[in-house]
Amino acid sequence: MDDLQKMLQSRQPKEPPQVVALKKYAKTHHGVDIAVRVSKKSYLITVPGASLAHIFRVETAKIVESCDLDKRLVIHIGY
Repeated sequence: MDDLQKMLQSRQPKEPPQVVALKKYAKTHHGVDIAVRVSKKSYLITVPGASLAHIFRVETAKIVESCDLDKRLVIHIGY
């Protein structure tokens, strides 16, 4: 039996399907990588620029529908 330390190191965390969908949406539609954080009430995405954040805000309804989000979408600007 493997010791606990070894088991925890080899364990890969699983992302919720909504997080995977958000990252895929950003990559396929805009060609950028985004960071996604999940809280009890929202999905917080960090995009690399103000203009891109505005585009994501305009597309919020489309993103919520295509990514099947069950929480609020929050968009932050990060560099």
